[in-house]
Amino acid sequence: AQLQKNLGGSLGRLSADLYREQHHFVFELLQNAADCLYHDGVTPKFKLVLNDDKLVALQNEVGFSEQNVRALCAVDDSTKPKMTDGRQHIGRKGIGFKSVFKASDMPTIHSGPWHFRFDANLTPDSAGDLKGIGLVVPHWVLPSSKLYPDWTTEIALPFKVGKDLSSYEKAALRRDVENLDGALLLNLPKLRLIEIEDGTLDPERPIRRSLSRHDIVTVAGEAPWRIVEIRDNEEVRQWLSVDRSIPFQENSKEQIHITLSFPLPPRNCRTSREWLKKDMEPLPTYCYLPLRSFGWYVALHANFDVTASRHEIHSDKSWNVKIKEQLPSLFVQAFHIMKDHLFPSQKQFAEGLEPLSCTAPAAALLSEGDSKELRCVPPYFPFCFLPMPGALGRGESDFFRGLEAKLWKRFQNDRCVLAADGTWLEPSKVLRAPSAMHKVVPETLLKKHKGGMQYMHPSFEQLPANCLKHLGISDQDAAFNILIEVAIAEVHSSREVDIPWLRQVYGLLHSFAFGELATSQRDDELNRKGLADRSRIRTEKIANLRLLPLSDRRELATPRDCGVFMTVDLSSDPQRERLVKSLGISLVDPLLLAEPEGEVVRRLLQQCEVQELSTAALLIDGVLPFLQQKPSEDTLPILVDGLILWSKSSQDVALMAECDRLLRSRSEGRLTSFSKAARAAVRLPFSSVGEESAASSFSSSSSEGEQVDSEGNPTPPQLHFSSPGDNLLVFSKGFHEALAEEAKQQGDGKAEIAKGHALLAEKMGEFADPATKVLHKAFLEHAKASVTDLSAFVGFLQSLGVSLSLYPASIVEDKEVESIAMFEQLGGRFLEEKTKKFRDLVQESEFPATIVNDFASPALEVAMQKRAPGLDKVLGACSVFELKDQFECTLVLQGGRKLPIRSQLAVSLRRSAWLTTRDAKMVAPCDSSLFFQDKEDALPTSIQPFLSLVEPDYSSPGVEVFLRRLGMTRVNSRDLLKLVRKWSSNNDRCFTEGFMMDFYTAFHKYIVNENANDVRDAFKVNLEPLIFIPEEVDWTKANPNWNTKRAVSNKYIGKWVNVKQCVVKMAEYGNKHIVGQEYPWLSHLGMYRELELHYNKNLEKQFGEFGVIADCTAEMAVESLEFAVQRETLTTQDLEIPKFALRWLNRRSNKEWFPQFRDALARYHATPLTDGRFVKWAKAPEHENEAEGVLQVYSPSPSQTGGQAVLHGELWKFHRSSYQRMGMCPATMGQAAAATLAPVAPATQPAIHLEEVVASGQIEDSLVEQDLRRTLSYIQLLLHDRYPERYRDINALAAQLMKVEIEVYEYLQCGDEDIDCCWEGGVLQVRDIPLRGDKLKGALRALLTSDCCLGIRDIHNAWVLRDCMTLGEEVLVLLIQAGKPGRSIARKMLVEYEVGSMRDFTKLDLQWWLQQPPLPMEEAPATMTHRCRPATGHLGLPSASIAVPLGGPSGGGGCSPATASRTGSSGLDLGLGSSQNGQGQRQQEQEQEQQEEEEEGILGKATPSGTLCMPKK
Repeated sequence: AQLQKNLGGSLGRLSADLYREQHHFVFELLQNAADCLYHDGVTPKFKLVLNDDKLVALQNEVGFSEQNVRALCAVDDSTKPKMTDGRQHIGRKGIGFKSVFKASDMPTIHSGPWHFRFDANLTPDSAGDLKGIGLVVPHWVLPSSKLYPDWTTEIALPFKVGKDLSSYEKAALRRDVENLDGALLLNLPKLRLIEIEDGTLDPERPIRRSLSRHDIVTVAGEAPWRIVEIRDNEEVRQWLSVDRSIPFQENSKEQIHITLSFPLPPRNCRTSREWLKKDMEPLPTYCYLPLRSFGWYVALHANFDVTASRHEIHSDKSWNVKIKEQLPSLFVQAFHIMKDHLFPSQKQFAEGLEPLSCTAPAAALLSEGDSKELRCVPPYFPFCFLPMPGALGRGESDFFRGLEAKLWKRFQNDRCVLAADGTWLEPSKVLRAPSAMHKVVPETLLKKHKGGMQYMHPSFEQLPANCLKHLGISDQDAAFNILIEVAIAEVHSSREVDIPWLRQVYGLLHSFAFGELATSQRDDELNRKGLADRSRIRTEKIANLRLLPLSDRRELATPRDCGVFMTVDLSSDPQRERLVKSLGISLVDPLLLAEPEGEVVRRLLQQCEVQELSTAALLIDGVLPFLQQKPSEDTLPILVDGLILWSKSSQDVALMAECDRLLRSRSEGRLTSFSKAARAAVRLPFSSVGEESAASSFSSSSSEGEQVDSEGNPTPPQLHFSSPGDNLLVFSKGFHEALAEEAKQQGDGKAEIAKGHALLAEKMGEFADPATKVLHKAFLEHAKASVTDLSAFVGFLQSLGVSLSLYPASIVEDKEVESIAMFEQLGGRFLEEKTKKFRDLVQESEFPATIVNDFASPALEVAMQKRAPGLDKVLGACSVFELKDQFECTLVLQGGRKLPIRSQLAVSLRRSAWLTTRDAKMVAPCDSSLFFQDKEDALPTSIQPFLSLVEPDYSSPGVEVFLRRLGMTRVNSRDLLKLVRKWSSNNDRCFTEGFMMDFYTAFHKYIVNENANDVRDAFKVNLEPLIFIPEEVDWTKANPNWNTKRAVSNKYIGKWVNVKQCVVKMAEYGNKHIVGQEYPWLSHLGMYRELELHYNKNLEKQFGEFGVIADCTAEMAVESLEFAVQRETLTTQDLEIPKFALRWLNRRSNKEWFPQFRDALARYHATPLTDGRFVKWAKAPEHENEAEGVLQVYSPSPSQTGGQAVLHGELWKFHRSSYQRMGMCPATMGQAAAATLAPVAPATQPAIHLEEVVASGQIEDSLVEQDLRRTLSYIQLLLHDRYPERYRDINALAAQLMKVEIEVYEYLQCGDEDIDCCWEGGVLQVRDIPLRGDKLKGALRALLTSDCCLGIRDIHNAWVLRDCMTLGEEVLVLLIQAGKPGRSIARKMLVEYEVGSMRDFTKLDLQWWLQQPPLPMEEAPATMTHRCRPATGHLGLPSASIAVPLGGPSGGGGCSPATASRTGSSGLDLGLGSSQNGQGQRQQEQEQEQQEEEEEGILGKATPSGTLCMPKK
């Protein structure tokens, strides 16, 4: 019982797990049909009917026997015997039918007399507890239950009851039934027809399908084969089946049967290639029924020993191994069957017919009565089904793995490849080559040089590249090599090289290396990966081929041969063409590069590093080797052409880089720079300056090319060669002349260059050393004939070391500097010495250092020592071309840090005096007083003489750059500040109004343009005395008599003040300026000066920028009064100026000025009292003691008109209302008597401490000393006649004056500045001034004002000093004029100064103070016009006898001699009041104005005369 139970369970498991596919039982039904017996004459048929509830299998076999039924009711007990030929039935194990229980629990069978069923759900009541035993226990059924009585055998499989198949399983079953392939009939020997009826979708109209097999060709024998036609409804498919049956072992009846079935193209396919691409998919492997796909593209069938599941082949079974061993030979057998019966005939090949369009030879073997057409297949057809390596052995089994290589190897030894001529050859004898190669290398050449090799038939190109590769057919790589071998063999076997054929060969080689033949169209991915390597390898082979014909055709070359170039068209460049021919360059035969194909050859040779005859190639392989040879006179044209080519190329950076790359390649890295190699090799022809100069005196002889001297003897020029850098070559005179002419033709933009070359050409013989080497004349002639741009070529020669200067410089040896101190001893090397200190930039630890790339020029040193006239112009011209580029070298410190420093050449140029200034001095450029000026913003011409400006020729752009690098600078605001400081410190006092206006205008413009705040600070912050004003207030342009008061034409005698000592505008009277109407009282007080008196309003902005206040303030007015009091130039006897101040105050529109004025009076001694003093006026008695010297001042009263605290009556009378408005009270007796006040101390000048004066180079018997002493004699005569009192005071010291010493020195310096003169221990030291004249005015003033001499300097002697200075300056000028100045000076004295003693000074008994008398007197004119100069008092006011109007139409204010000059017509009448009519008119005008002021309450009662009498001091 237990055994039965186990059997039932095993059967159930077996039926469920037997096969992997869910519906494999369909194949089992088909297998049973194939194993059945059929009556003779009956076509074995099998039919499947599929409905919604069941599947029915029908067969027309003989019927089941008892043994068959027993086999179905057992396990592994098949009744199928072996066949007589050793074959076996398909089912042998007796277990396949059990798979139907996957779909049906109750399969029913009707076959012959047998009608039974199985019940998988057999119940325990009927069979005990035996679950699954129903799979082998049959149950009889009625014959009437058969559904299809016309069929002998019917197997009905009703789907499981109560467990209906899901819709998915039914759909899968339906799909499996539909997918039954007609190829099943290929390996089921008995079945000829399979019918399928599917009623699942529409039972009334089921889908019917018919699969049938028909053998249309059958060939028996040792190699049986057949052509089988499988029809699937209307679709027809033909197969070529090749059979092989061999005994398993010798004398064994067990036969191994193998069938290879090749699908043939269907009739409706247009081309075989199209069909092969579409249908080439792996097919199942069969053991009668399909097992699974193992990777074969043919339907492989064999009687394998397979597993029970029919999915795998036992790989360890010798039976199966035997089958596998037969497969390679069977494939070859199938190939030959196709070759003999299915391939097109030779004639059809020749006609080029498509295989599918021609009839195969096997058509003659068609079965009788079969009229079907049999088509051909292409010759490569069998190879389409061979598996590639790795394609077999898929799945769990690796049974077929490795068989692919054996298959391909078997074909490699067989004549299986069709050649182009239709013969079959071994694959190794066939060349797969592009069609282009067939044209270049005909088949005859291929056979001739490659042992009978032929081209592959074009039809084989349809095969994939890897397929051809496995066959062993030579691929395109082999074709490339074979092409090279054939070309070499053909060229060396021919007497004459066929250039056109070689051009085709090279074109084909280019296609193999870089064109469309570089990759295979059939294996793109593989070729893309190796494309770069393939091209590189092929190019390397081409580059080493000795197939390249040269233009001389004497020999062949390889592309790698040195000095081989491709030709270019040189017809447009005759110079290069001439150079190429001269250098003997090897050129590729032009015919090889001709025609359109020649461009392809050119590209290929470029890839092989054959250069076109480019500039770089010509330089490296032509010019450089030539330069390395010894030059001669015969090769001079080649040298010039080569240098011209080099010069043109040197401007192209990319070209020079290409030259360097090519040179590295040629020298294998030994040489890296073409420029360096060429510079080291070049040798230039030269002669000396002396030879050139001598040659210029020779004349031409009748013999062309010879030079002869003056006697007619031929003198051939000397020609030497040398490196330009070693021997310091310079350009010859002829070069400079040619360059000057070229620059002139180029226009104004080259004017500077043309001028420089012309100058050097002119001065070469004069300034150049005769031994200096110059480029030879022959070199110039060749260059002029070949060069279009001579200046560019000259620039190139300059870069080689040929100097455009007359004084060539060379790089000196590196110099080691041990320490910072040693470097500083070199002097002038540091570039930034003006802004930085060298010790701040370096440390002692960075030494020793090395000076590298230093320039020096011994020839220039010698020339500068000679200081030959015109050297500056020569050097200026040299600087334009070269010198400026040799100014710097490098100081290399420890650690590698580098600092730029000046070269030896630059230091020599800076320190040597070779530069000519405008005043004809020879100075060194390092002189800090040398300047440029901006051409677009030049200084006014009147200012330029005061600065050391270089000559106009030096202001050209090139020379200016040169001089800037020498240390000179452009004039700027700081330079002008330094100039005006010098004027101020030297007390230069004579300037014209126009000059100072020009100066301040230019000064202001420079300050604004440069935004020079430090210069502004000199005016505003430092309060330096930088503003020039006339010493006398009334020296103005408004004064008509001004011309009579100037000492030198249009020049003031002036002084220097700071911005706090002046105001811009004149004090205003109402809305009008006072100039010409009111007296300039502020300026006459002496503390402030109104600049509008001397400069017009155009300078208002400039002075404002300098920091000068625009208008006078109340405090300035009061402070000025005190200043005048302190200097004793204002007393209570001179109250006119305080009146003007009060009058100006009352006319101010702003009445708030009164409190300011009142506060100012409390701080300054400006209030006059009746006792003659000026005091500080306190506002109230309680404020008297707030400050020292302040007290209450009272106005005069009827009871008190005098006293120490009472205001002076003169001011009270005229300005009573003003003092009352400021709070002044009338005085009482007690208040006036009680007030006391200390006298006001006079103002003192601060001491001036000068730096130590250094004098050097004393000059004996100098003209400067003589001029000064003689000028003092004329001044002595002036004082004798005009100022007798002052003369007597000075003459009392005559003995002391006669001891005054004057010493003249070449240099006189105070600190860093040059000064004109100074007193030192009673000796006047004067700097030598070559032009003398008015340049000695500083020394003259020193003699007049110093206590060591005349001592004329206080305010009371202002007019005396002015007259003396004016006369003295004019005498100094006259003393240096041509001729005898005696009469001229006398006339000046007589006319201007009324000096009568000048008529005959020899009659005077005078002691000449400085021991030098005037010049002897010449004859004077008989009559002279006499003009008398009025005597004046202090402050420039007329004396007491002169009536001065308070205000008149002229506006002179009554205090200036200018007013007097307008009162009469002669000099004797000026200012003396002798004209009564004029005086009466002025009285009337004064009375009218006084009346107007009384009405305004400002002025008191006027004096009867209307004049103010000023006492004579």
